[in-house]
Amino acid sequence: MLAKREANPCSFDAKEVYATYMAGEMERGDGGVVFVPPREEGDGGGTTYVFPREFSNATFRESIQDTVDEAGREKICVVVSDGKAYHVIQIPRISFPPPLPPS
Repeated sequence: MLAKREANPCSFDAKEVYATYMAGEMERGDGGVVFVPPREEGDGGGTTYVFPREFSNATFRESIQDTVDEAGREKICVVVSDGKAYHVIQIPRISFPPPLPPS
């Protein structure tokens, strides 16, 4: 008999992360991260776009700001909480080629 596989508490939906990032950057400006809160089974929401200054832990705030500064416009920083700790993941930023000039 196979044991039931538990869900990874640090998993996230990439489409949701990209959508949250794009909407957040458009609404609030650049320099933010996507925060994925702890997920309960069947929970599908709560992902938000926040700025490093909005985290309450000063040490983490400084650390994530450094990470965002280093990532620049190349990567998106995702902070995933498992309820006990924050896990920082960087994913490539999707960029589209600029439109062709009119001929």
